[in-house]
Amino acid sequence: MFDATFFREQLPKEVSRKGKEGIDQPTVIVRLDSGVSYNVASLGEISGGWIVLEVYPERGTTRRHNAEDRKGGAPQFDLDRVVVAYEHVTVVVVTLERQPQSKASGFRLRP
Repeated sequence: MFDATFFREQLPKEVSRKGKEGIDQPTVIVRLDSGVSYNVASLGEISGGWIVLEVYPERGTTRRHNAEDRKGGAPQFDLDRVVVAYEHVTVVVVTLERQPQSKASGFRLRP
């Protein structure tokens, strides 16, 4: 079963390893037992029982924040946030394959 330790420690190692294999930033895909998959941009809060995933929108293209909002501190893209209980995560994929559902992709490791 996946847990907080995996997302805090092991996933960043896997992303770094995969990133050394190509020039593109790796993509992280999290699949749930419901069959839903998320293209993960970054990790939010990691707790004992759940994790917050910043994910690219499921449908359509990525929504860009306008220049004025970005000057005020907004990120470049408007990402969705999904809270997932660890017991529902069945697979975590780290790949260099680009995902078709969004123009912006790639996983960002947080310092």
